[in-house]
Amino acid sequence: MQREIYVGDGNGAPITGLSLTFEFLDDTDGGGKSKPSISEISHGWYKYSIIYGTDPFDVDVVVGTIDIGVDRTDVMRYYPIRIALTDFAPLIITNNQRTSITNGVQEILESDGSTVILTITPGLTGDEATRTPS
Repeated sequence: MQREIYVGDGNGAPITGLSLTFEFLDDTDGGGKSKPSISEISHGWYKYSIIYGTDPFDVDVVVGTIDIGVDRTDVMRYYPIRIALTDFAPLIITNNQRTSITNGVQEILESDGSTVILTITPGLTGDEATRTPS
């Protein structure tokens, strides 16, 4: 999963070419977590990846601050963030499908609502998936 952040000046114009970093990223007990890299997409948009079950997203909630890396009078330098499992994928059972909030595994069910006919498991890199049956 990917999270995006937009950085614009006081008039909303995009600011490009920045080196955004996490100033800190902690769990809710104050324990420091590893910091994912942030890369530029284009036109003021930047992104970082979230892969649940892997550090730093192996806890229910993380909080932190993204630093845009420059002091400017027309834009906030620090962006607070909060990422929780429940923000993205609460256990969903709709149209005979359920998705796990902890690992992103999706199951498609028979009309009885309990027999699994297809399981889709996301890959660790976020770019691949396996299907059972294939």
